[in-house]
Amino acid sequence: MKKYHFTLDYFKQNFKYRNFCEDLDYVIKNQILDYPIDAIILHHTIFDKVGKFMTPTKIDENYQETDWDKYSEKVDNEFFDNKKNKKFKDWFLKKRDSGLLLTSLNSNFTLIHNLNIGFQYFSLIYSKFNNKYYFFETWEEWHIARNSFSKEPSKDKIIEMIKKKYKDSDPKIELSVFEEDFNDFLNN
Repeated sequence: MKKYHFTLDYFKQNFKYRNFCEDLDYVIKNQILDYPIDAIILHHTIFDKVGKFMTPTKIDENYQETDWDKYSEKVDNEFFDNKKNKKFKDWFLKKRDSGLLLTSLNSNFTLIHNLNIGFQYFSLIYSKFNNKYYFFETWEEWHIARNSFSKEPSKDKIIEMIKKKYKDSDPKIELSVFEEDFNDFLNN
């Protein structure tokens, strides 16, 4: 396995954004809400070949174990649980929440919108590589790829998606408590 570092320079030089976008498309197509997006960013930076989480691996006489198969769990633990790495991990998570992580790693990505509602963050990020707009939701340790679009959705459409997500998760939720956040988002 090649040597790696948890530094911004290393991530900028080694992040394989095309493969990452392909993973995002797979996640959205299959509606996998608990796909580990943060880990996938790590893996598409550190490993040359990355498999799909939550997908059975066909093991036959042609199967060859990759570095990802052998070391992905070790890399995850080293990144997320090692105090030596705390400063970079904190930077990574803060940038993720603000919608600026992908734009910090590669110029392929552009942050279009970021909306913070309490402890939840919603980001619309454009990928020049495949001309798609990716809609993410982030809170605590969860980083979810919710949807992708070939055309930029309006702010009204983004708010509509967020309201639907809230209503789907709790039909009794009072959406009026978020109106100030929605109005600020619409007017900025």
